[in-house]
Amino acid sequence: MNFDSAFKMLTGFAPLRWQARLYEECFSKGEIPLAVSPQAGTTRMIGGR
Repeated sequence: MNFDSAFKMLTGFAPLRWQARLYEECFSKGEIPLAVSPQAGTTRMIGGR
């Protein structure tokens, strides 16, 4: 199962581009970034102010 399918199965939503990219560039290689800066406007898409 690929990341997009697993994410949708677990959350009910397709991953945002930055989530898929974070997985591909870091987590799939066993790396954990020190910080993550989501793209502009992300907080509005997930219910932020």
